[in-house]
Amino acid sequence: MVANCDLATAAAALRASKPLICLPLTGEEIDVTTRVIDSGAGLDTRANVIRDVVWTAPEDTARELIGAVTAITSNKEKWMARARRVGVALEAAGGAKRAAHLVETVLMLGDGVLLPIKRPWYSEGEHDVNTAFACGALGLFFAAKAMSGVYAAF
Repeated sequence: MVANCDLATAAAALRASKPLICLPLTGEEIDVTTRVIDSGAGLDTRANVIRDVVWTAPEDTARELIGAVTAITSNKEKWMARARRVGVALEAAGGAKRAAHLVETVLMLGDGVLLPIKRPWYSEGEHDVNTAFACGALGLFFAAKAMSGVYAAF
């Protein structure tokens, strides 16, 4: 399935055992795409958005999209098995009802009831992809303002 990979779309596709080809545009989609790639359940045709914050030319994106579709369709069973594995884990997690129960438990008993977890690389040290994306956007905003002469006095 080719998608922007927002959380709802990615979860629905993976629960249906459909591997993803992600075309992220926003912070949430970039974050979800990173998690899809790390799980092995899909491909990203624009990984440079995450690493370099540089957009590819349309013909490069088309070439990458064709390559990703070819990679998945040429080994469909492998990709579907990976997506199925993640989908089963999502189902086992319990959804919104389980999340609400966990939040209520922590509110009543404190966070000592939570088990420590090893965070993936993109959230180590409380630095998530969304944080990096927001900082980059803020930097671009101030750079544009400075170039327009608004902050010329500085």
